[in-house]
Amino acid sequence: MLKRIATYRITTIITCTLSILNALFYFSMRCIWSGIGKTLDNQMIPNLLLIVFVSVALAAWLFAWFRWEKFLMYLMLIITLVLDAGLFFIIKLGASDYLHFIFREFKDALIYSFMIVAIVWIMFYYSTSKLAKMRILKSVLIGAIIIISMGFTLGLGINKLDLYPTVYAVEDEYQIVFTTKTDATVWVEVGEEAYYDLYAGSQKSEGKVHKVTLPMEALDAEKAYTLHIQQILMRGPYGGYKGNLKSYDFNFRPVNTSDGLDYYTISDIHGKKDAAIQVGSYLGDQLDMLFILGDTSSYLEKKIDIELTGRVAYGITKGEIPVVYARGNHETKGVLADQLYRYVGSRNEKFYFTFRLGSIWGVVLDGGEDHNDDWWEYYGLARFEDYRREQTEFLETIIDHKEQEYAATEVKFTIALCHFSIPYVSSSGFLTDIKARWTSLFNEIDVDVHYAGHEHELIPIIPGMFIPNTTLVYKNPFYTTKASTNEGHFTDAKFPSFIVSKHDDDQEISNPQSQLDQKMTGVASHVDAHFLQLTVTFTNRYQEEMEIVDPFGPTNFGTEITILLQ
Repeated sequence: MLKRIATYRITTIITCTLSILNALFYFSMRCIWSGIGKTLDNQMIPNLLLIVFVSVALAAWLFAWFRWEKFLMYLMLIITLVLDAGLFFIIKLGASDYLHFIFREFKDALIYSFMIVAIVWIMFYYSTSKLAKMRILKSVLIGAIIIISMGFTLGLGINKLDLYPTVYAVEDEYQIVFTTKTDATVWVEVGEEAYYDLYAGSQKSEGKVHKVTLPMEALDAEKAYTLHIQQILMRGPYGGYKGNLKSYDFNFRPVNTSDGLDYYTISDIHGKKDAAIQVGSYLGDQLDMLFILGDTSSYLEKKIDIELTGRVAYGITKGEIPVVYARGNHETKGVLADQLYRYVGSRNEKFYFTFRLGSIWGVVLDGGEDHNDDWWEYYGLARFEDYRREQTEFLETIIDHKEQEYAATEVKFTIALCHFSIPYVSSSGFLTDIKARWTSLFNEIDVDVHYAGHEHELIPIIPGMFIPNTTLVYKNPFYTTKASTNEGHFTDAKFPSFIVSKHDDDQEISNPQSQLDQKMTGVASHVDAHFLQLTVTFTNRYQEEMEIVDPFGPTNFGTEITILLQ
């Protein structure tokens, strides 16, 4: 085969190679096909373009097969280069933030293509090659096929932890989430008590994703837990075989406010795992709890996407500190989006709930997608308006039972979390009414502080420093030198709120942001032991404290924002 390739003209080799790479690369751009269709006002065009790319590649290879290497091959080279330019134009036009996802898919496409080529070679060329006469190679190949086939059929493999545990706080329980390399049954041992991953009275064994729920007071008291995992080699109707039992020990540090409360908030990671871990480790051993406010991934298409929140959380907490998760709008996207509740803290397969950590009480809301339900991207499947109304009723129920809820936990500090900022309404006006209503309910709940992401900005929203329901205008030259109107507004929030989601090293808004670099920010918060004062500090990937200003007023806060608590 190699000798045959060597006989072709260099033009033919370049054309055939580029054409197939173009087709694979365009196929790998599926995540932005809808955007291409929207831009061109026809959702069929991306599919037709795929036919064009594949047809050009097939034509080039067909011409090469028949040795039509002169005029026709030069023509195919010109067409291929034009398609190259088209791909470059698409990326330049707005796909650059998705390049890391596109290249990931492209790598997989190359691997699968090589596998297909290898299979074709074995089927049509192997028997006539010198390799077919080598007994050792034949024996190794046959043995590998047998072993791989048996392992696949019987589900064999080395059973161990894959995604290490994160302890999510939901209501008055901890949900310990982790995954195993093979299907396994699992349980968590806390002191002398065992807690299982159950389904209707029996231990689950046919799955790799595990969520074990246990009472907060049990783990808080013991301050340690052990994960046990065991593969079930065969689960028959009246008998089965178990593999080796493996156990993993973890310490746990419940929230302790005797010396104050320290917690960190990150949002809009968009695949930057290492950067998020670096940023989120700012508080080190002082960290009492971690908040992750969604858009950890840009969409949930693969295992690596849906596990990313857990990998970031474990990278920061090592499974030893409580984590609270709020879903982002990007995590409603993708083929695996419906399974997210299994991988993070959730309640009844939904992402709004309260949580209690000692004397800390919090509420988590889920705004869903960031457009109306009839937005073209959702192809008629979105029902988030009903979902948000459901959460309004949820907040109203909290208010109805507020005294009982707070008294049961001796609440000293209340936190509200949501991927969307509740007090901030953007220039689009999206969720104006629901944000006004939720703000009113937060005021009644007497929320001490609210954290959000989504905007890819750093914005402190401090009561008394803005006029509610008034058009916002950028006024601070340290935020932007461009005098412009934001066209958004703040609701009548009686509580401070912090938007933290920028991919940069400082607050200045004119700096370009990219999902391809390692720039990220987060916010560290400290509450004194008497719950009289909240201090907030924005930090970047270098774990530097950042200068923060009010974008819509003259105030420069320096590196700390101090809030007096009532």
